[in-house]
Amino acid sequence: MKNIVVKDCTFVLSSGTGDITIDTAPSSKVKADGKEVYTGDLQISIKNFTSPTITVAKSGSGSGILKPTAQKTKVEGKFVVLEGDQTQITVNGQATSGSSTIPMSEIVTVTIQKANQDKVKGN
Repeated sequence: MKNIVVKDCTFVLSSGTGDITIDTAPSSKVKADGKEVYTGDLQISIKNFTSPTITVAKSGSGSGILKPTAQKTKVEGKFVVLEGDQTQITVNGQATSGSSTIPMSEIVTVTIQKANQDKVKGN
């Protein structure tokens, strides 16, 4: 059993840094520890991504779908998202090579690090 993910959860990237947002709205009807629960596929976006590959001056962005790993726990007919669920996203940006700027991409793993509640669990 893992913590069910709610609004304002936190993420960790496998490399680099960036601003991660969930573009999918949480359930408006069901809450865990007073916070709205995330269910089903989540649209995840990364902006202002920087790493040794993609430079600060030309930060990258990307988006992808995070699929829930729950196999039994559902809310409003959809599986809940659990702490530790993850997805891979291709981030596109630019890198500098001397005086030139070249397009670069990097695949990063986005993992839900903290569910933002620890009272309600699912599987």
